Amino acid sequence: MKIPLDPRLPNTTEKIARIRQIAGDEDQFEELSDLLLLGNSAIVSVAESEDGPLPIMTPPQRVLSTLKCFNTQVLNGGIFQFFCNCPRWAIHVEPALRAIDFPELADAFVKAIAQLIDETDSVASQKNLDALDWNRDATEGHNLEWFNDLYFANWLEIFYTKSVAYIYSNLSGFAR
Repeated sequence: MKIPLDPRLPNTTEKIARIRQIAGDEDQFEELSDLLLLGNSAIVSVAESEDGPLPIMTPPQRVLSTLKCFNTQVLNGGIFQFFCNCPRWAIHVEPALRAIDFPELADAFVKAIAQLIDETDSVASQKNLDALDWNRDATEGHNLEWFNDLYFANWLEIFYTKSVAYIYSNLSGFAR
């Protein structure tokens, strides 16, 4: 009988204690993401998969990998870039934002999705976001700068604070 692989990291207590000493939630978020996702050989190949977080991951790993993907793309090119580059991650973002207790950002994200989905699409197709054509031609004319403006001006620091709090309160989902 094959024993399932435990995707959690062993022996991270000292590393996490050092990260806790870092000033600033943004830096802690980046360090924790690097340690708990990219530093984990059991999941590193799926942590940034274009298909989204995979079932091998624990629920906290899925939340963190989604938040990391979302934030990286938005920081680099805005919400539109996230939709273009990571369409299969889109269905995971709202639940991840709600997991870190950030309903305002989750609601705005849902609004951004609705703005990109044609009025005639069914609710079922909205749940299958990866089936939509997220290329720039298909989404031309949708202005999502309102989301980017709110994200950078109002929500980015809160995003880091809530994400870091979530990670620390769910360490058992990342480390054994």
